Amino acid sequence: MKIAIIDIDVGNTESLYYCIKKIGYFPEVTSNKEKIINSDKIIFPGVGAFNKVYENIKQKNFLEVFDKINKMNKSMLSICVGYQVLSMSSEENNSRNGLGFVNGKVYSLKNISDNLSIPHVGWNSCKIDKKSALFDEIKDNSDFYFTHSFYLDLNKRDQSLQLTKTNYGKDFTSSIKIGNIYGVQFHPEKSQSNGIKLIKNFIEKC
Repeated sequence: MKIAIIDIDVGNTESLYYCIKKIGYFPEVTSNKEKIINSDKIIFPGVGAFNKVYENIKQKNFLEVFDKINKMNKSMLSICVGYQVLSMSSEENNSRNGLGFVNGKVYSLKNISDNLSIPHVGWNSCKIDKKSALFDEIKDNSDFYFTHSFYLDLNKRDQSLQLTKTNYGKDFTSSIKIGNIYGVQFHPEKSQSNGIKLIKNFIEKC
């Protein structure tokens, strides 16, 4: 089993590596495009600002890599900002472009309520909307660890891609499935047993 963790200087690759190693697999943290494309499982972590992540994708000539992942129906898990950048765009720093794999835009949690503590940091539950292998044997409303200031708002025509929702002032989409591409707003590598189970599901069942 070849597992690649994409390293383009925008993600917490170390935590993911050790989490996967704990499950019993040995991923490779890499920026080698050929190795990534030829992997059985691909994980794309992202932290920081949306525009920074997207600019790194462009500058390191990774737009073609993600396009191939999508067209070849490769199995990929995108995490946090790596998940957000699957969208069309973000209002964060007026970011005009995302990868455009899903019809939706990323908005600030400030739009929900002025009374919310931002960023949203800590444990919160995920309500399962749609059965998927990613959440197999994970109980409904299980807790996962979040740390983010923005959220993905799906357009109506892509609402069917939503796997789970989470409430923080209002319900927002916390995970999606687009073909063989999965995206999660939370950090499974920081989510203890539930996160380990989700990553194991991704590797073995997705």
